[in-house]
Amino acid sequence: MKEYLISVVLITALVALASHFLSGTDAAGYGRLSLGIVLLWTVLSPLASLLSALPALPNLPEPPAGDTDAPLYEQYAEAGFCEGIALAVGERFGISAEHISVRAEGFDITKMRAERVRILLRGKAAFADSRAIAAFVEGEGLGECEVEIEIGAS
Repeated sequence: MKEYLISVVLITALVALASHFLSGTDAAGYGRLSLGIVLLWTVLSPLASLLSALPALPNLPEPPAGDTDAPLYEQYAEAGFCEGIALAVGERFGISAEHISVRAEGFDITKMRAERVRILLRGKAAFADSRAIAAFVEGEGLGECEVEIEIGAS
């Protein structure tokens, strides 16, 4: 930041000095315009790197498929609930996220709980301990858990 401020002060001083020398000539207007553009570029150039350094906006999960009468915020809450369970199970048991699907039945947004949580394990995740996964989900108070295994899918 210190280097940036020093460069802005130096460029401003050079613009003022050049503007002073151009004041009596016919090209004074064009000179001031070009010096103003240089000064503006100097001040605004760090913004590009600042904006590129900002983290990307988070993506909202897709609402559950199918016809539902639930409001959109409840659909997103349920999708986030399912995605959170998938991430927690994947992290706890070392399962890749693409091998886990979670579906919540009877989701209650006020309690952030479902009557039944169905977890589908595919590919390499089929070898995980399904009873331990069910016990983990039920132990967290997220709902009754049923783990299914899909054989033959990658």
